[in-house]
Amino acid sequence: MSPSRLTAPLAALLIAFTFSGCASMTVNSYIERGANFDRYLTYAWSPPDDRPTGDPRLDHNTFVFEYLQSEVDGQLIGRGYVRVKGGAPDLTVRAFMKVHEELLQTAGESSVQETGALWIDAIDTRTGTTVWSGWAAGPIDGLVDNQDWLERKIGEVVARIMEKFPAHGYLSTHDP
Repeated sequence: MSPSRLTAPLAALLIAFTFSGCASMTVNSYIERGANFDRYLTYAWSPPDDRPTGDPRLDHNTFVFEYLQSEVDGQLIGRGYVRVKGGAPDLTVRAFMKVHEELLQTAGESSVQETGALWIDAIDTRTGTTVWSGWAAGPIDGLVDNQDWLERKIGEVVARIMEKFPAHGYLSTHDP
């Protein structure tokens, strides 16, 4: 499946998760059927996505993106991958965040909850196919205003998403 064909359904799925009003974080992933992770050893980051996150405190915040990259790097390196800067990597990694407020109504009372979604994609650089995508969505009230908590939560969320990322040498034979 091409990245553009996969990104639209993922975005719709993430929006559905975030609008569902779930009290806890939802984490999931997709792996392309037949993806052979033995072919992939090196990776590089795609340039930061310039789409707005929905929160001006995060838009163009290089610190948050660099911290996110660092957390993902640690997870990938721990699974046997090597980050390269230059040349032609086997995988290109990209990440995107989206934040919005949703109205919650319970027992006749209304409140506003800040909700966020984060997804991480690994794209076969040679074919342009997204071979793995992981995402998380859930409430993030107060998170963006507290730098220490934000860093801790980014680390926790990335770790939960990346739990499902295949180690180098994995061959996917499952049906999605």
